Amino acid sequence: RIKPTIVAHPVYVRQFDAWRAEHPEFVSISLYRFRPLKGQVLIAVAPELVRRLVDAYYGGLGVHGERVVKEFTPTEERLLTRLSEALIETLTEVWSEVVPVKAQLMSRETSTSYASLVAGDEPVAVARFTVSIGQGRGSVIDVLYPVAALRSIEGQLSLKVHDDIGLTGSEWRERILTALGEVRIQARSVLARPTLSVRELL
Repeated sequence: RIKPTIVAHPVYVRQFDAWRAEHPEFVSISLYRFRPLKGQVLIAVAPELVRRLVDAYYGGLGVHGERVVKEFTPTEERLLTRLSEALIETLTEVWSEVVPVKAQLMSRETSTSYASLVAGDEPVAVARFTVSIGQGRGSVIDVLYPVAALRSIEGQLSLKVHDDIGLTGSEWRERILTALGEVRIQARSVLARPTLSVRELL
């Protein structure tokens, strides 16, 4: 029952080797095929986030002492599987607004050196989220897309971005009011509530 705080950072592009260099070697990595996009999508979850989630799950405060580990416990592995599947399910749902996609798990790794998303000198688009649990320090979840894969759907992405950004505040309000106007509710009308004596009623 600890509510997390999640911050979504702007998407940025950098070389895959540069991304690997800024992460510790031990990290949870899930590779998914994301058809019809070419290549794969990588989800990286910081180990300390997993430990804090397990601690919170069993009644702790989500503040776990920092320690150097080289592998996940069976409990952490099970939670990681659930977390990764929930993330990819949400990504699939969000991407359906741009292009329908189908995700398929290809592999799971625990080392950035074994992450074979693209060649080291190729660019990737990084969508980063910082998750804070309780008073603990924020942990990172990264979602990586090969830039080459995004180029094949550049037209659809551009249309989606312009469609979202081009709206003014009044247009957003008009859309919301229109959507609310279509909501159907059950209503019952009472025409009158007279007060009568029994004699008058008879």
